[in-house]
Amino acid sequence: MDRFNGFCSGHLSVIQPEDVFLRLPCDVKLFESQAETQTPFFNLATQPPHNANGNIDSLAYLINISTIWGDVTANIYRTSQRPVTPNSNSAFTIFYEATTYRLKSWVDSLPSNYTFSTENLRRATETGKLGTFMTMYTVYHGTVMKLNRYIQKSTLSSTKLAHHVSVAKQHAEALLAVMEALTARRTSTPSTPTEHAVMPRHFSSPFVGYAIVSAIDILTSEFPLSSVPALLTSFGGAQSILAELALFWQSGKNQHALIAQRSLDLSELRDGQGGAGAIGFKFGNEGVVGSQSGDGNFKMRESLETMFSRGYDCIYD
Repeated sequence: MDRFNGFCSGHLSVIQPEDVFLRLPCDVKLFESQAETQTPFFNLATQPPHNANGNIDSLAYLINISTIWGDVTANIYRTSQRPVTPNSNSAFTIFYEATTYRLKSWVDSLPSNYTFSTENLRRATETGKLGTFMTMYTVYHGTVMKLNRYIQKSTLSSTKLAHHVSVAKQHAEALLAVMEALTARRTSTPSTPTEHAVMPRHFSSPFVGYAIVSAIDILTSEFPLSSVPALLTSFGGAQSILAELALFWQSGKNQHALIAQRSLDLSELRDGQGGAGAIGFKFGNEGVVGSQSGDGNFKMRESLETMFSRGYDCIYD
């Protein structure tokens, strides 16, 4: 929880991983049966444990990926406050490569029943693990998006900058696909009293809304106008989740409003209200929302995320 306490404000975590000397959570069934079992200790210096004995709970994997998320946000906060120096690029490269390796190791450590699939989504729903399962993947994709988005981009070559933008967009698309899968699962499941008992209709985590906004912000920063219909379609599942979050969280209401406005802007672009050859597009009372770039793509003028300066955001230039 310490890792998520200030995720919208850029605040650093208080609890440091080096100060945690606890075992990772065991499987709930083993815990409830009071079976004697010992899971590995949380250890930042070692690879995420493989669940060879089936005694590690999914919460342990959420703890591990949340640790990486905390390290990424801390690095972003610190480097965004420091001036660019000759060593800035090499320092970031070392951190980026080490973190990318940790993220890959985390994915590789997941047992087959925790990898993302329609079947595992069903199983997580029926066993009451939906919140942990979905948050785990939301944090993973959100971490990769943040790692590749907020960089001292003045130190990067055009090739490296293109790499970071591409990776951020890949994981933004993957996150929306996860939300689409969850929405499709609910739509295809009858809401009978029995089904309602084993499959909660509400999934509520404020971090999920934050990650959705980040993903849509990344995907709509610059795009060919021909891709607008597909973009709007891909937002369907995410908007459904945001609507649910708005029932529980004030932040969810704000996030839902942000995405509704961005979707409206895209819809007006699709419908040609800006004019096919226009340099700037003005909608309603919102002012000019974007312009065409030299290669014909449309570029949004304002980012949905405003935590860091444009000079530190490789998605919006």
